[in-house]
Formats: sequence, structure tokens, C-alpha cells
Amino acid sequence: MFTTQSMLALDYFNVLFHDEDGNWELQSKNTEHCWKLVYDNRGYSMYYKHHVEDNYHYQTGVGNIVYVVLYIVSHDEYQIRGRRTITRDEELRQGSYFFKLLDLYGLQGEKA
Repeated sequence: MFTTQSMLALDYFNVLFHDEDGNWELQSKNTEHCWKLVYDNRGYSMYYKHHVEDNYHYQTGVGNIVYVVLYIVSHDEYQIRGRRTITRDEELRQGSYFFKLLDLYGLQGEKA
């Protein structure tokens, strides 16, 4: 099962802030983009910025920490590709970390 501890064990993020209410501020080690996650008992509102000195803007809302991580990884891979959309098969051939996480945690489904 994927948990908050699993997320931290990935070594994918720098944790800039975390509180007991489930709110987070993370920085991707791949893109250095920052994510502010605001938890409200129904899920997470995700805010995003390209650089630490920028202001956050609303990006999306997701239900749980699993989808938070998958969304960020998917977004990073898109950014690293130069914002170029590719097919699922091409992502699999390139060794997408997104699909590795799905396999690692026994998750199924299409890219978020």
C-alpha cells in the first residue's frame, strides 16, 4: 500500500514543509519545480510554481497522496520531454518512472 512514508522513501522530492494536518510543500528533484499541497479531508488541492521565488497558482485537485505523486511524476516527465506528448507505448519503451511506480505499488490505470 502506498503511504506518506512511501512517498518520502522515493527520494523524489525535497520536503520544504509538512504539518500534522497533511499539508505539504515539495520540490521535485528532477525539475526543481515546487508543489504546495493543501489537504481538506476530501483530498488535496495542488498549487504549482516553476521556481522557488515565483508565486503559486492552482493546478488541480486530487483525492489522495497516491494521485499527488503520480500527477507530479507525470508532470515532470512531460516537462523533461520539452512539453511533448507521446504515446503510452513510447513512455513504456523509454522507461517511464510513472509506469514503474504503478508496477511497484500494484496500481492499475491510465496516466492521470
